[in-house]
Amino acid sequence: MEDVREVIKNNNLKFAEIFGRGDASGVAALYTADARLMPPGAPALQGAEAITAFWQGAMKMGIKAATLETIDVETSGGDLATEIGRFTLGMEAPGGGGERVEQTGKYIVLWKNDGGTWKLHADIWNADAPAPRG
Repeated sequence: MEDVREVIKNNNLKFAEIFGRGDASGVAALYTADARLMPPGAPALQGAEAITAFWQGAMKMGIKAATLETIDVETSGGDLATEIGRFTLGMEAPGGGGERVEQTGKYIVLWKNDGGTWKLHADIWNADAPAPRG
């Protein structure tokens, strides 16, 4: 039996690599056809077209890199797995100038074995609050 945690970690590396190329449709292809994307502060989206448009918009806003770190994976039956993880987004600082800033947060992904390939099926996340200054 395959090690689902390793498959998910490898898929997350693939996500980061495709995202870094600015390929929103390639990112969307990592999701099931009827996947749900639940971004913070926005309505849920479903399906490849909506997911592609969302990630394209994020890239146009200046997000250039996405790093995903798996913390835990639990499987349910043979076709579902739940991942808990942390993310880091690299983006251009407001105002440009080439400066980069990072945003960190956490996520939960429901993975589905879709015809022998593990794909994101439900994806929800939120950002960490900025550290207090003082």
